[in-house]
Amino acid sequence: MKKGLLILVSMLINVSAFAVTEQECSKEQLLTYYPKPFVLETLKKFNVPKDQWDAIKQELSAKDEEVIRLVEEKASKMQPNPLEDPNQKQEAVKLFRETLYEVFSDVMYAHGVTDKKQIQDMLNDILQQKAKRFVECMKKKQ
Repeated sequence: MKKGLLILVSMLINVSAFAVTEQECSKEQLLTYYPKPFVLETLKKFNVPKDQWDAIKQELSAKDEEVIRLVEEKASKMQPNPLEDPNQKQEAVKLFRETLYEVFSDVMYAHGVTDKKQIQDMLNDILQQKAKRFVECMKKKQ
C-alpha cells in the first residue's frame, strides 16, 4: 500500500530528472515520506532557524510511520473507502496529501512555523524533491 500511495504522490507533481546514487534510490529512502536530506534542504530554503532543523527532521522521521495508519483510519470512515475503490483515485490522493500536510504542519507549528502558506509551500517542496528522486531512480532501474 505504501508503494501505491507513493506513486499517487508522484503523479501529482511535475517532475524532472537528475543523477542519483544507489543509496539515494534505496527502498527505505524512496518509501520515506519526509526524507531527512529533503527536509533539511527545504528548511534551509525557507529560512527556518537552523537551531530547529535537527529536532524537526527527527520528529518528522518519527512520525513517518504514522502516515499510512492515519490515511487508512480516515479512509475507513469514508463511503466509499477511496483506498478500496479504484474509481476514487483522486479522493485517495487528496486524503493522502491532507494527511501529509496535517503531520507536517503539526511538527512545524511546534517549532514556531505558523504561516499556513509557507507550511504548504515547504511540504510541496519536499514532495517535489521526492518525486524527482523517484522518477530518476525508476529511470536508473530501466
